Amino acid sequence: MRVKNSFRSENIEIEEFRRQLANGVVTSKLDLDKKVNDILAKPGREKWQINYVELWKNLKKEQGNHWNGYLEKFVDYQLKFDIWVDR
Repeated sequence: MRVKNSFRSENIEIEEFRRQLANGVVTSKLDLDKKVNDILAKPGREKWQINYVELWKNLKKEQGNHWNGYLEKFVDYQLKFDIWVDR
């Protein structure tokens, strides 16, 4: 599936866009994972470490689902807008 890019007068592949977005997100996730692990590794936090690690995993999963849905809605709206403009 191809989508017209409104910012540049060219078409882009949705899957290519998703791949590029995922690559950018992975880097941020790894950085945040390291920061969370550094915070939890400090003395006195051992008691809550397992709970917060699970909370962090769930939060990442929820945010991933949220942004995938948001991206799909955005692409759908963009396609509808482009079709409406072309008429």
